[in-house]
Amino acid sequence: MKKNNKLLSGILVALLFIIGGLSAYAYNKEQSYKNNKPVTSNNNSQETANTKFINNSLNKFNEVDTLDKKVSELKTLLDKKDEITSKNKDDEIKLFNDVLKQMRTSLSSLIEKEIQNNTLSQVDKQDSEKVNSAKDSLNALQAIIEKEKTVIYENEGDGATTLTTIANVLVANNEVLAAASAQQAAPSTQTQDQTNGQTAQGQTTPPVVTPTQPARQNSGATVPNNQKSQ
Repeated sequence: MKKNNKLLSGILVALLFIIGGLSAYAYNKEQSYKNNKPVTSNNNSQETANTKFINNSLNKFNEVDTLDKKVSELKTLLDKKDEITSKNKDDEIKLFNDVLKQMRTSLSSLIEKEIQNNTLSQVDKQDSEKVNSAKDSLNALQAIIEKEKTVIYENEGDGATTLTTIANVLVANNEVLAAASAQQAAPSTQTQDQTNGQTAQGQTTPPVVTPTQPARQNSGATVPNNQKSQ
C-alpha cells in the first residue's frame, strides 16, 4: 500500500512538472509573437484609406525622377488635405504634415541643385553652347516655379526669392558673351563712321560758272547812208 502511494505521488509530481513546463512554453511563445507582431500605422491596428493614400503618394513621389512629375505628386497629396484634416484624426494629420514637409524639402533641394548646376564659371561663360544650354534649363525651371510656387513652397516669399536668384544667374551667365558682342560691334561702328567721314571729305563743291557777257559793240560802227541823210 505504501509503495503504491509513493508511486502515485511520484507520478503526480512528474505531471505537475510537465504541466508547468508546457505552460511556460506556451507563455513564452505568446510573448514572442506579441513582440514580433508588425506595428501598423494607426491605433486600430489597421491602415486607413487616408494613411494608405499618404504613404502611396510618398512612394510615387520618390519613384519619379523629374521635377515636374514630383510637383504633380505633391499636388495630388495637397488635393486631399481638407478631407484628411476634417476628420480630426491626429495620427492621420501628423502623417500628412510629415510627408508634406518631406516632399517640399526634397523639391527645394532639387531646385537649388539645378540652379547650382547651371551657374557657369568664367571659362564656361565664354562657350556659347554652354550658355544657351544653361539658359534653356533655367528658363524651364523658372516656368515651373512661376506656375506652381504656392504648391512647392509653404511661404510665397520663398518662391519669389528663388525666382530672383534664377534671374540673376541668367544675367551673370550671359555677361561674357554680351561683352564680347559689344566689343565686336564697336570697331565695326567706328569703321563705318570713319568711312562716312572720308566720303564726306572726298566730295568737292562744284565751281560756280558765271555766264560770259557779250562784248560791247564798237561806238565807231558805220551808219547806213539813209540814216545819215536824215
